[in-house]
Amino acid sequence: MAITVLDGNGDAVSLETPNANGRAAASASKPVALSTEDKAALDAVTTALGGDLSVTGTFWQATQPVSLADPVAVTGTFYQATQPVSAASLPLPTGAATDATVASGVPATSWATITPGSSTLSPVPKAIWVNQACDITLEDGDATSVVFTVAAAGPLPVRPTKITAISTGTVVGFYD
Repeated sequence: MAITVLDGNGDAVSLETPNANGRAAASASKPVALSTEDKAALDAVTTALGGDLSVTGTFWQATQPVSLADPVAVTGTFYQATQPVSAASLPLPTGAATDATVASGVPATSWATITPGSSTLSPVPKAIWVNQACDITLEDGDATSVVFTVAAAGPLPVRPTKITAISTGTVVGFYD
C-alpha cells in the first residue's frame, strides 16, 4: 500500500506505508542501513551480554490484581517492625564495667606501671594512662584485640584484660 506525500519542492511523491509496530509485521520489514558507529554500538552490547540471551522461566507481575465484590475487613493483632528491648536484659561482655566494678566518677585509690605482654591483668584496672603518643594494643574480656592510636599523653577510659603491646612509652593502671 502506498501513500502520497509532498516533497521539499511541493511535488507529490508516492511512498509505501510503514509497517505496523510489532513482530507480526517482521516478515514484511524493509532493510535498514546502520551507520558504522550504530553497528559497532550494537555489536558491543551483544558482546557485553555474552552473545544471544535466552529468557526462560515463569514471569509474574509484581502486584496481582484482586477483584472483590464486597469490602473485606482486615482484623487481628499487628506488630511494629522493630520491638523495643530493655538494655537491662542484655548480657554484658566479660569484664564489662558495672556499678559493682566501677564507682562512677570516683578517682583511683592506687596505680601501678603495667608491662605489656601476654599475661591477663588481675585485677583489671578501672582505666589506664599512657605517658606519650603511641600505638597501644589492648584486649578485652572477650579476647578481642584492638590497636588504639593515642595522639598525646593522657588517660584512656578503658578496662583491658590484657595490654599486649605499646609502640613507645609507659602504661599506668588505675585501681580502686
